[in-house]
Amino acid sequence: RPLFPARVVFPEPRLFVDLSRVVAVDLQGQSVQEVALIALVGRDILRHCDFTYFGTGGFFTLAY
Repeated sequence: RPLFPARVVFPEPRLFVDLSRVVAVDLQGQSVQEVALIALVGRDILRHCDFTYFGTGGFFTLAY
């Protein structure tokens, strides 16, 4: 798979995460419960955040 440099930006308050290389993945046409996927977020991004998954409720929170 091709590798590319990337910048991930979260709005308000702004968080920029620069990555030296990410794997190219075509997510076009992919969805979860009819919501289109735009990115796969891994630990390289999550290490900048507080991520809480509420499995019984089926939702999560992401704070930074």
